[in-house]
Amino acid sequence: MIVDQGFETMEGASGDDWISVAQSMRAYLRFSLLGGVVAKHLRNLGYGARAHTVMDGEVLQPPLLLLSGLGEVSRIGEVILNPFLGPRLKSGVVTTDLPLAHDKPVDFGLQRFCESCNKCARECPSGAITAGPKLMFNGDAAPLGGDEPPCRSAGARKARRRAGQGRPQRHEEVVVGYRAGG
Repeated sequence: MIVDQGFETMEGASGDDWISVAQSMRAYLRFSLLGGVVAKHLRNLGYGARAHTVMDGEVLQPPLLLLSGLGEVSRIGEVILNPFLGPRLKSGVVTTDLPLAHDKPVDFGLQRFCESCNKCARECPSGAITAGPKLMFNGDAAPLGGDEPPCRSAGARKARRRAGQGRPQRHEEVVVGYRAGG
């Protein structure tokens, strides 16, 4: 499940202000309520069910969002972009043993668009997001499209390279099961 954080207030937010934090927490709370109601209803029908929030869930949400067709991986880390909400969403998962038909992953052209837009690469203050095609580590898409962990400052990156630490082996934050271009 995905929950819209609210267009009107997010348009006025900078990302680091109280509006952003409040909208984020409000969306997580909304899923907690909705997910709990859905899970309870499924249990009342005789099926096992559990709501998984980002705080107490036992599942990794980004791969499930991808596999369920709710979005594609963006250039800004493990953020999933939805074709209707963009990054303005929060997620939650309800697991159940109720037999259900499942959706398939979507391709709404985000990867092709990102290769030509490059706004994330231009706006990233540390330069961790690269322009053009995604870089790959061991067959997986590199996090943030580059070779750095999230939000690494340019100064820390240069200092680490001067110290001879170079390129990392493999980031654990790469979304499991995702292949660039696929």
